[in-house]
Amino acid sequence: MTETSYIALIAFLSLAALIGWWMAIRAKTSCDRAVNKLQEREREYETLSMVAEKTADGVLICSHDGTMEWANESFFTLAGYTSMEDLLSRDRSITKLQQLSTFPDINEAFESFQRDGISCQYDSYHVTRSGSLVWTSGTLTPVYRNNELYKVVAVYSDITDRKKVEDELRKYSKNVTDSIQYAKQIQEQLLPKQETLDEHMPDNFVVHIPKDIVSGDFRWFAKVNDHLIFATGDCTGHGVPGAFMSLMGNEYLHQIVNSSYVTRPDQALLMLDKMVSRSLSQTDSSAAMKDGMDIALCAINLNNNLCQFAGVMNPLYLIRKGDLMIFDPVNESIGGCRNGSKDFISHEITLIPGDQLYMFTDGFLDQFGGPKNRKIGRTRFRELLLSLADKPMKTQGEEIEAYFNNWKGDQKQLDDVMVVGFRVH
Repeated sequence: MTETSYIALIAFLSLAALIGWWMAIRAKTSCDRAVNKLQEREREYETLSMVAEKTADGVLICSHDGTMEWANESFFTLAGYTSMEDLLSRDRSITKLQQLSTFPDINEAFESFQRDGISCQYDSYHVTRSGSLVWTSGTLTPVYRNNELYKVVAVYSDITDRKKVEDELRKYSKNVTDSIQYAKQIQEQLLPKQETLDEHMPDNFVVHIPKDIVSGDFRWFAKVNDHLIFATGDCTGHGVPGAFMSLMGNEYLHQIVNSSYVTRPDQALLMLDKMVSRSLSQTDSSAAMKDGMDIALCAINLNNNLCQFAGVMNPLYLIRKGDLMIFDPVNESIGGCRNGSKDFISHEITLIPGDQLYMFTDGFLDQFGGPKNRKIGRTRFRELLLSLADKPMKTQGEEIEAYFNNWKGDQKQLDDVMVVGFRVH
């Protein structure tokens, strides 16, 4: 071997050794990185476990597919078991949270974790080994590594006591609602039947939309000798308190008109005011209850078609041959605190065939809604009545109710609604 060849061989072997050494170093570095990464994850896992052990909430750590890997002591306490082995021993086929949970959408939750990182919260229940029912509020939180789902952490809080309270409240609420529904039936039985109105005023409508189940708005009707007497009332409040007041107004009007034969609206309202104030002990303006009612009362003499009207806060509208006339009420109240004597005034109107009379409470006018979230108001209401004047009264009632519902839309109804109308023949 020549000296040149020998030198070349030595150089080649040195280069090969250098490359091998470099590759070994690189392999060791990669291995060290992998080991360090694994150790880092183990430390994080250990840290998470240490934190989870100290919380009163149950914590369960699952793999990306839901396989249960670790749980803290609080989790087993909630489940009624002592360990993961104890928990899984009841059914060896159950290895994943999806198989254990009673939450119906848990599979969809795990599928969604593959697309986004949004946590999922839900209430679920399970039966412990002892047979007791435990409710928990659970939160599933996905954990990602390199943009891939790595773990799912489930945290559970015991809400069994809260669920018991909620269950009792539901039962209580149902009992109250059932009682109010029964009260509604009683209230409706005391209101004039539609058949009675149709008999005496064939062309009429009644729109009654309670805010709650029972209503503080009411209508009242009687035929005494040759007089048809109709009233609409709006009692203080709505719901149950308003309904109690409406029953009072209904009964007192019956006593005044049917028993005492008082047919003049102004006199009837004066008597009604005294009876309500006396019943509610409204004698001292500084301490008395302020409850009462607004009312419109109309009496028609069938012999001469003379209509007498008296109103407290609520007016009477009359449409005659395309014109709308307004008969104003007095700015007083039935009941409430008394500040001196009250004067109730009767309007007298000679009716002609075709006249249309309307009485209503303020619930329709005060409802917010429409494109600019404003009240319906008196102007819109008058325009609506005039636009419907050529239609049968039943049709008018249907369209008035539809207008209210469309105007209200998704807004909350603010008050009870009562609108009545009839045409003179």
